[in-house]
Amino acid sequence: RDLPAAEAWMAQTKSIGLVDVVSYNTLIKAHLQKLNFAKARSLMEEMRSEGLQPNRVTFNELVNGLVTRGSPAQRAEIWGIIKEMKAAGVKPNQVTCSILLKSLNAHSNEADILETMDLISAMDEPMDEVLLSSVVEACVRIGKPDLLAQKLKQLH
Repeated sequence: RDLPAAEAWMAQTKSIGLVDVVSYNTLIKAHLQKLNFAKARSLMEEMRSEGLQPNRVTFNELVNGLVTRGSPAQRAEIWGIIKEMKAAGVKPNQVTCSILLKSLNAHSNEADILETMDLISAMDEPMDEVLLSSVVEACVRIGKPDLLAQKLKQLH
């Protein structure tokens, strides 16, 4: 809520050599809440320059920020972030997939829908009831009952 205080805290943390991934994730989330998407992305690059690898939380926060608060142009960056996530060796998980499912609507393009469903199929962990509920809601919202039937068959 107090971005200047968060920035000051980060500067102090860096000055004494205690900066870590959690510190960056906290500041990234603060910037996303203030709709400072460019600053959030630059902080991710700064992380890397400090020798810190963005983790699943970092990527999920960025994707969630774009899905929930981004403009249509900014939301177009979502799949680039997912690609970057995979390239960093960070596998999308149930949280990632739930966030992506929230982004789908009747106007979503087929490629985004199918890529989201492919990510769900490729997850290491089994689908839990929360993700299943998100899949059901998304398929109803986008008007694709056949896709829902397909996902339900994969559970057996």
